[in-house]
Amino acid sequence: MRLAQAIKFDATFQLRHGFYYVYLFVSAVYVVVLRFLPPEPRSLIAPVIIFSDPSFLGFFFIGGIMLLERGQNILQNLFVTPFQVGEYLVAKVISLTFLALATSMLITVLVFGPAFKPLPLVAGVVLGSFVFTLLGFTLASRVRTLNEYIIVSPLYMTVFVLPLFTYFGIIELPLLWLPPGHASLLLIGAAFVPDPLTPGELAAALVNLTAWTGIAYYWAYRWFCRYV
Repeated sequence: MRLAQAIKFDATFQLRHGFYYVYLFVSAVYVVVLRFLPPEPRSLIAPVIIFSDPSFLGFFFIGGIMLLERGQNILQNLFVTPFQVGEYLVAKVISLTFLALATSMLITVLVFGPAFKPLPLVAGVVLGSFVFTLLGFTLASRVRTLNEYIIVSPLYMTVFVLPLFTYFGIIELPLLWLPPGHASLLLIGAAFVPDPLTPGELAAALVNLTAWTGIAYYWAYRWFCRYV
């Protein structure tokens, strides 16, 4: 019950501060851009654009949300109640993941219609959102202002999105398969190609993102308790 109330509060907070409107605006821009592309490049670019919803937007928005709550003294009041840090983290992750999944599905349906595979798309978006939202928590726990977060976050984020270089064939380096971006892109991309992932590829992607979710949750929980 407490967690459900926290998720509802987070959704209301995000709506009141315009996060939903930003997501809708960005999604509308993505739809327009993708619909103007020919079919072949559209299938190549679409996974990257959809990947950016739970990763880049989720990562940056969680920093803004957390710093807003800190500035409005919400955190100071919240943690004198029985509410736990773990519940706080999970509520934030679920609320932002729901938003990322809704907008990703909206973009996909408006651009591709029914011509996509929903299961790998949902898995890539949801698990990717878990990881990158929690990684955003770790950085937001260390900084004090939104300007500082905006300045530092691109450097922090670069390590985790290096697989974009392997996706476009710029760099062929197996080491770049380890960051969570590779597994998320692999799953999302599988929604738009005729050949399904092999069982080994699917299992490796799911294990990668699940492991990163656990690591990111540990970092987020520990850093939040220590610095916030």
